[in-house]
Amino acid sequence: MDDWLIRQARDEFGLSEEHVNHLYAVAAGLLEEDQYPSLMQELHDIDQQPVNPENQENNDPNWEQGIGLQNEEARVRELWEETRVLEEQDRIEREENRNLQKELRIVEEQQRNMEQALRNMREIRDDLKEAQRVFQEDRQWFKQIRRELEAL
Repeated sequence: MDDWLIRQARDEFGLSEEHVNHLYAVAAGLLEEDQYPSLMQELHDIDQQPVNPENQENNDPNWEQGIGLQNEEARVRELWEETRVLEEQDRIEREENRNLQKELRIVEEQQRNMEQALRNMREIRDDLKEAQRVFQEDRQWFKQIRRELEAL
């Protein structure tokens, strides 16, 4: 643990150096199994003791308000950060929406062009069918004229 955490544990929870060393041992897995229940009981007993009046927090009559302000300030910073993240997500989503709308317009234009091309091809097909019909009629007519000329 770093020194700040040790000082915090000592000041806030009234832990002795021995208890901190026991916590180190627990964290490192060095404590033997039969020692663990007694350590937990000691920590429970410490937790039940009244707060140490020597703590700096207890000397300051407004320490709870200070912590509350720190928590409020931290919460405000957290909310600002959440707001910033949400605004960024909103901006990204709006940009994606604009891009999707552009893509949709392009696809719709391509679809209209394809439909027009299909109509044009159908007209060409109909014109070719008509030309084939006329050609067949002309062929029949030409054969008729040829037979008549041969008969003369």
